[in-house]
Amino acid sequence: MVSTIKNDATGEKIVTRVVGQIAAICQEAGMHAVRKNRYVILPKDFEKGYRSNVKKPDTDFEFYK
Repeated sequence: MVSTIKNDATGEKIVTRVVGQIAAICQEAGMHAVRKNRYVILPKDFEKGYRSNVKKPDTDFEFYK
């Protein structure tokens, strides 16, 4: 199954996108720690990085709340 995904161009795009999102989340978490003058990245930094980088679903509009 891995070889099927590896040879599939769509699979490579998905993997590249996921890796890019993980990198962006980690970078944002590090920036949150630096802004707070910390050398240690805390779980709350990763949560903030996740919220700022992951696209919300298109159905998540304010007027639905």
